[in-house]
Amino acid sequence: MNKYFNFENLNTIFNYVFWFFIGNIYFLICNIPFIIYLLLFGFKSFQSSIVLLFVVLLPLGPSITALLYVMGKLVRYKDTSITRDFFSSYKNNFATSITTAFVYEILIFMLFFNITFLKATSYGSLLMPFFYISLLVIFCCITYSYTLIARFHISTINVFKNSLILCISNPLITLGNMIIFLFALAFIEIKASYAFLFLSSIVCFLLMFFQENLFKELQEKNKTSP
Repeated sequence: MNKYFNFENLNTIFNYVFWFFIGNIYFLICNIPFIIYLLLFGFKSFQSSIVLLFVVLLPLGPSITALLYVMGKLVRYKDTSITRDFFSSYKNNFATSITTAFVYEILIFMLFFNITFLKATSYGSLLMPFFYISLLVIFCCITYSYTLIARFHISTINVFKNSLILCISNPLITLGNMIIFLFALAFIEIKASYAFLFLSSIVCFLLMFFQENLFKELQEKNKTSP
């Protein structure tokens, strides 16, 4: 029993708690505009402030990428310099990640408005499945896009291309990614206060953990390709 509760193991546990907590705090700080938006408007009345919502969602891209980068280092090396690594990734991947966020927001907002419009038409039921499937594919691709940016030096075009390829060619990992997000949503409903403290870091850690073997395979292919 003592071997599981020695100083080294306790120190490791406290380090992970610290890294998860600080990473989550940095993530929240980078998304203060979105938090303020939620406090003022919520999601129920977002149609009346759609442009503002679009703008405040953009910082999610760089902050998610930075947190994924930190959690990826934890998965690979069991260690990180949390402040330096987070803000270094935020700065280095800012252009690619915010452009990716911009494109995804455009696609999601367009699909949402199409769905809203079709609900009011007589022929909407014929086209609705296409738009819902498109939304699902986009959300599945998102679970790969920011992990790719965090893990590799990659162009924006290749982010979307490789995300779609990985989404289709790795159905089990894609399913696992979606389960992680469903778990996160359920956790917010059950324990919102704990979710506020750690959830972003936990989700990013799990995504990087489940995709690590896939990333290793991609690295090996890049090394062996002519």
